Amino acid sequence: MKKYSMYVNTEELKKARNKKQKTYEDMAQEMGMKSPVSYYNIEVGIVEPKISQMIKISQILNKPIGKIFNLRLQENWIDKEGKSKWITYKLMKN
Repeated sequence: MKKYSMYVNTEELKKARNKKQKTYEDMAQEMGMKSPVSYYNIEVGIVEPKISQMIKISQILNKPIGKIFNLRLQENWIDKEGKSKWITYKLMKN
């Protein structure tokens, strides 16, 4: 197992990319990366992706983040009584 593959559903990510007929080069270019290897390293779990990269990948592939990444985010919202509430999401291991 690669170091960060616990955060990336590598098989689902590869499947979604292939379904969209995108190459590593396509993904890297759409994400503004300098090299296809940068994207490849995320997909195979060699590097831990940034939240912004996870969001961009999910947008490009039109997949919910939770389908391709084990992710929880922290979100602030106001309840019906006007009280501030926090919902915490973070990267989780499989």
